[in-house]
Amino acid sequence: MRRGSLIRLALLSRYASLPSFLVCATALAAEPSPTGAETTPSAVVLSEMTVTARPEPSEIGYTVPNATTATKTDTPIMETPLSIQVVPQQVLKDQHIVQLRDALRNVSGVQHAGFSYDGLYDVFTIRGFRTGNYGIAYRDGFRLRTPHFNVANIERVEVLKGASAGLYGRIEPGGLVNVVIKKPLAEPYYSIEQQAGQFDFYRTILDATGPLNADKSLLYRGVFSYQNAGSFRDEKEDERILVSPSLTWNLSPQTQVHLNFEYEHTEEFLDSGLAALGARPAPVSIDRYLGVLGLPLSPTDYYIADTHFSHQFNDDWSVKLRGAWWRRDATYFEAAPLAGVNPDGRTVDLYLSTFYEQDDDIYLGELNLTGALEGFGLKHDLLLAGEYYYVKSDQFSFFDTAPNLPLRPLDIFDPDFQQFSSFRQARNSFFNPSDEWYAFTVQDLVRVTDRLNLLASGRYDDVRQSVESCGSPTPSCPPGSKRTTDYDSFMPRVGVSYQIQSWLAVFGSYSESFGASTLGILPDGSLSDPEEGKQYEIGLKGEWLDGQVSANLALFHLTKRNVAAPIPGRPGFVDQIGKARSQGIELDVSGRITEGWNLIASYAFLDAEINEDRDAAGGVRNAGNTLPNAPTHSGSLWSQYELPHGFGFGAGLFAASQRQGDAPNTFQLPGYVRVDAAASYKFNFGGSRLTAQLNVHNLLDKEYYDGTGGGFGTEEARNFIYPGAPRTVVGSLRVEF
Repeated sequence: MRRGSLIRLALLSRYASLPSFLVCATALAAEPSPTGAETTPSAVVLSEMTVTARPEPSEIGYTVPNATTATKTDTPIMETPLSIQVVPQQVLKDQHIVQLRDALRNVSGVQHAGFSYDGLYDVFTIRGFRTGNYGIAYRDGFRLRTPHFNVANIERVEVLKGASAGLYGRIEPGGLVNVVIKKPLAEPYYSIEQQAGQFDFYRTILDATGPLNADKSLLYRGVFSYQNAGSFRDEKEDERILVSPSLTWNLSPQTQVHLNFEYEHTEEFLDSGLAALGARPAPVSIDRYLGVLGLPLSPTDYYIADTHFSHQFNDDWSVKLRGAWWRRDATYFEAAPLAGVNPDGRTVDLYLSTFYEQDDDIYLGELNLTGALEGFGLKHDLLLAGEYYYVKSDQFSFFDTAPNLPLRPLDIFDPDFQQFSSFRQARNSFFNPSDEWYAFTVQDLVRVTDRLNLLASGRYDDVRQSVESCGSPTPSCPPGSKRTTDYDSFMPRVGVSYQIQSWLAVFGSYSESFGASTLGILPDGSLSDPEEGKQYEIGLKGEWLDGQVSANLALFHLTKRNVAAPIPGRPGFVDQIGKARSQGIELDVSGRITEGWNLIASYAFLDAEINEDRDAAGGVRNAGNTLPNAPTHSGSLWSQYELPHGFGFGAGLFAASQRQGDAPNTFQLPGYVRVDAAASYKFNFGGSRLTAQLNVHNLLDKEYYDGTGGGFGTEEARNFIYPGAPRTVVGSLRVEF
């Protein structure tokens, strides 16, 4: 074969991604005859064929045009009159995301916060308000109280900003985080990835998907992940095992059934971080552990099974029936400072806790009817939904502080640690919450003209809650210990979007929320009042370069009443302030700038303060203070460039200004700028694609603090300060075929 034919063959292989036999046939057909005479090729009729090629990473981009979280339908983001941001799969890979909180650094106005034990729970603030006390998040649109999400099984992360009780019911006013898990694919895909890095970090991910039969009516996917990791923090280590099989059955072109099961086992060292001294975190090494030695790892097992049935009646109407079952069994061992540093400036008083929790048979069900109507020149996209939710949890604990145990104060500068094995605890607390509701939703997206869209939704919830709590040496309480409440609510949400140009739209919305944290017990023994919120929002959305680059600019004002926060050391108890307000500006930009160049960036200006705050006795406490974990300025920038020959480079920064550490504003976390970098090389080997990647997190080795527990009490809130990791290098090798 001559040189010109070889060049044509290479070009066809690189850009057309045609099967090899077709490439060779094309090259040979173009080859001159041995004698040099021109020949006239005879007509060859080929049967119809479909060519499917997996896109190069540089072709995927960082923009997702549609999202389901804002409307529970597959609606273009440009036409949605709400702020919604998406962190796609390619960002998770390029930045080497291991924890959900690291993915959310790319979204404006989202901060890591709350009593997360530095990895046990996924707890965040959105627009200044916490998403939940102990890991309230959404999985494929279902509300779950889950410790954390394993990123190995996440396809993308969607963040809906604002008070959207008109669609989701009990939700915090700042917004919600919804993770979309991986689903079976019609084309075979297999991936094996091994990661290793500093602090004894090892992680293996296996991902396999494809059809099980010739007509591709039966599809499967299996995701497996194993992680074993140490930490820069003394004593801390963890182990995580994930197994998640999925099956999709296309009964007909109109009918589909999807089944998924997920099991995860974790063993985690509960790390409560550092304590405050004066107006700053105590000046000790960021690896300093404050507790007792020999603390066991905390094991957790959780199981999720969900099913999804959908049927398309015709081009306009379809029905979806979804259900999920979830269970969790956990034992938590914890030793931590009870509050901040003592007046002596050297010691902290410790507490010791062994906490058992079993979430029994959580059931979720949802029936959705979607359809399109047209009349009087208006087009309606309708959603009619009914939802059922039930959760019951049994929790009991051994909780002790000195002098109940010989637990002496710990010197934070020269610690003399005690051993966990030297203590004997007695069960002294039982907490048994249950939660059940029925809900009905109506939503209408009205397309008034080609440019003007109106969105209106309303949801009615009928809720029954009960809490049984007492000090008891057995997992039961005496008669009369159970508190029950029933209430109902109707929450609206309205919005309007107008497309000024093909690439620019203006939007506005009003929404309300009915808080998720309504199972708490106040210090006086009564149940906490439901948290309520209202939000007004206006903004601009833009798309450029044929939709490959998108941007969202939003101005918002939201208020929340009856803000609740957990009281450290008292499981099930909360402290409830009166009212808080948050307002600000957010900007998010993401997309493919040129071939091979992807970018995702965000910025938030936030003014969040407590308007009213009264303790159980009616005294005024924190009015006028800034909400904890709510920086005035925060932002991120990540740029990834892929060269034509397989080399890739990425760099970015993540920044936040000074944050208040607690509601009384007694201490602050200093501002920081963290720089990350990455390099990769992709090449083909046989029929496989290999990717070697190196990521450096915190390249400049900046000492910073990621967040705090952010309690609303006084002294008990001056702990749970989480330092960020120092410079960390992680390498990975991924094989895809």
